[in-house]
Amino acid sequence: MKIVGGTGITPAYQYIESALKASPSSTPTISLIYSSPSPSEILLKPSLDQLASKHPSRFSIRYLVDRPDKGAKSSSELVTGRVQKKTLEKWIGPGRQEKRMLVVVCGPDG
Repeated sequence: MKIVGGTGITPAYQYIESALKASPSSTPTISLIYSSPSPSEILLKPSLDQLASKHPSRFSIRYLVDRPDKGAKSSSELVTGRVQKKTLEKWIGPGRQEKRMLVVVCGPDG
């Protein structure tokens, strides 16, 4: 699980791309939550979407934006709102002792 904001995508992208090149049996499932002020400010979106479509069982992505672009349509991957505990619990789920999970946060403070 990776949670990134803005330019925090740069180190996350490097990790994701490298991990997906590895053997499927040695790569954990990666879920990315990417927070950005607006859809037009999402860095590397085409590349991330391509990775998600190429590796659907190993990589998923959700975009969380403060405000939608004018005329933009919402989708299941693009949600308007701020990063909040309630949203993260819904997407990540509760931690469980029997399942190992690593959450990495990259981006601005707060």
